[in-house]
Amino acid sequence: MCLFSAPYLDRQIVDQLVDALLAQRGALGVVSHDDAGLARMHLTTTLTLDTAGALAEGVKP
Repeated sequence: MCLFSAPYLDRQIVDQLVDALLAQRGALGVVSHDDAGLARMHLTTTLTLDTAGALAEGVKP
């Protein structure tokens, strides 16, 4: 699992982290508020927690 939502991380550091995660093989759990970074990772399943605490699952083809 990787957590990378810290607001103090600059774009270059986030880009390096995303690239390193993409190079990994196998399952990967990621927790982030960075929608752009998550989009670059081509995730197949997402879990979203809303402000009321409800969990929603999204599956991408």
